[in-house]
Amino acid sequence: MVEGDLIDLTLPSLLQAMTREKASAVLRLQRGTNEGADQGSVYFCEGALVHALYGDTVGDEAMYQLLGWSEGRFRLVRDADKQPRTITAGLANAITAAESNRSTPGLSAAPGKEESGDEKLLHDLLTGLSRLEQDKVRLEEHQVDPGAVPALLLIATVVNSMVAVVTARCTDSDVLPSRVLPRLAEAQPYTQLLGEDQERISVATAAGVLKTWNSS
Repeated sequence: MVEGDLIDLTLPSLLQAMTREKASAVLRLQRGTNEGADQGSVYFCEGALVHALYGDTVGDEAMYQLLGWSEGRFRLVRDADKQPRTITAGLANAITAAESNRSTPGLSAAPGKEESGDEKLLHDLLTGLSRLEQDKVRLEEHQVDPGAVPALLLIATVVNSMVAVVTARCTDSDVLPSRVLPRLAEAQPYTQLLGEDQERISVATAAGVLKTWNSS
């Protein structure tokens, strides 16, 4: 059994280590103390992320909630019991791909302070990818209201999450929506509908147009 603090070893790092070691184990997480503590569990089978629990939620939703933890305690216990597969392949593959990229020569973090920055970036990206996978499933399974407008609003939420990640970490002003959209307008005229508001894609205009758009 291995125990530790998520401040010292982040959850994405733990998930990657379990994948790399091809382990069959359960990672138990706790945030807070006494009876009101939050608790979650993440299960691996031969290195594959298969199952997650957090409160009343399971699978990707539970994993998404747990990935948001920046503090707490963890305990790693070997577990040979077969668990149900509740984690989608998209989220599991995202974690595996992240570890593969970190292992590629030239992509490893420099010692010292930059390592913590890379860990935070990895944490943010995994959180975003898990949310993207959930939204993808919601669209595929028609869990949003029918029609183009609700789908557009959901897609805009996903896009703006990615915009936030890029603009928060890039000093190149050309990546801002206010610079990108005009360059796209000539080749892809529909982007003119999107507009931008405080450097985020504004869907209010596009949604309003679609609501009254009768042309096929």
